[in-house]
Amino acid sequence: APGSWGAQMKASLRKSAARRNIKKSAMHPARVRRFTCHVVEWFNENGRDFPWRRANQSLYRLVVTEILLQRTRAETVADFYAEFFARFPSWRALSRATGLELERFLMPIGIWKRRASVLGRLSAEMAARGGRFPREYSDVRRLPGVGQYVANAVVLFRDGTPAPLLDGSMARVLERYFGPR
Repeated sequence: APGSWGAQMKASLRKSAARRNIKKSAMHPARVRRFTCHVVEWFNENGRDFPWRRANQSLYRLVVTEILLQRTRAETVADFYAEFFARFPSWRALSRATGLELERFLMPIGIWKRRASVLGRLSAEMAARGGRFPREYSDVRRLPGVGQYVANAVVLFRDGTPAPLLDGSMARVLERYFGPR
């Protein structure tokens, strides 16, 4: 079962810092705890309510949402969320859409050609797999359109395994607090 958001974040920060060779003093456990407390406190006061943050979201919805959020404002995806999942409620339903149909449907949120291509290839693979992601991280990474961020999201959401979900904005926050890479 997944641990607390704070515990997952701490583990992810340690793992990420180790990969980037940040000085040990910058990643002192007490400093990581303080940072985690600050971020959780900030989120509790300022966090926005998006449909994908609600309890009991399927892994399908979470992964597709991560793809929809790439280079797109969260508010834009939130406005589109219910309509998208009403039309494409599963990997199988998504895989049945033609490329042109997907492009037209995704046009309102931008970069529709790229998104249609990624979602089309991934949905075909996932429909063939019965909607089940591979158990091994390296196999998840080999899925069409799945990079490090989405693969980390899969292991975090599916298994509760701490994995860094670092977009450009979060990377800047970490660098400001802990220092440059």
